[in-house]
Amino acid sequence: MTIDSSVFPTVQALETRQVEQGDCLLIHHAGSAMVGSQIGSKLIDRGYQCQFVEQHDLESRLDENEFSCIIIDQSSHWVAFYEFVSGLRNKKSATAIFVLCESNSADNRVRIFNAGADGVLDKPFVFAELVARLDSLHRRRQAVASLQSNALKLDLASRRVMSNMRVVTVTRIEFDLLELLVRNVNRAVSVELLREQIRKSRRSYSWPCPYATAAVAKHMCRLRKKLALCCEDHVLRTVRSEGYILEVKQMKM
Repeated sequence: MTIDSSVFPTVQALETRQVEQGDCLLIHHAGSAMVGSQIGSKLIDRGYQCQFVEQHDLESRLDENEFSCIIIDQSSHWVAFYEFVSGLRNKKSATAIFVLCESNSADNRVRIFNAGADGVLDKPFVFAELVARLDSLHRRRQAVASLQSNALKLDLASRRVMSNMRVVTVTRIEFDLLELLVRNVNRAVSVELLREQIRKSRRSYSWPCPYATAAVAKHMCRLRKKLALCCEDHVLRTVRSEGYILEVKQMKM
């Protein structure tokens, strides 16, 4: 997702970190900077480390860091707000998105949810409730922090792949493709779905390109070789006219 400064001319972000509670990103419009500062100060009091990020660093910060939750402070001055939320959802499909609502109307909340938010909280709100919701999101994140199929394990937080207690070195795109395959283990995943996953991983809206199918085949070939070296209980196969399937082998006794 490209964040156009002409559409969002005064967007700033407040990054909040706490090792035990996971990482959050608070995004707000300059018109609500005071609210963001107040929230940041209270989060600091709760043990978080807070840092303001300028608008030109926002996209790179999202690209370079994984967050357990993104908090967006809605403002009446924020043009194309719902499109912004939708863009974040497309960019961070596995990250919880929480919106502090400017308006408490049902129509506004419905539009926010339809844009991809996981939760909303009307302003004004009690700070303790915000913290409670963050804690709840963190507990849910811990519950689904990994995927496992027999000896193959994916740590979704650190984005690390393990098999038989050995680290499998994969690229960002390979990790995302493997996650999709593990979530559909023993079921064929279409080339179209894999191409879409590569597009999201590349964060490009001009993709797929004419050679996109060849790119899928290239990444699948590399993944197949890596899994064959250290993951004896799985095999990545090509399914003609369907796509690819990650199968659990029936081990001989």
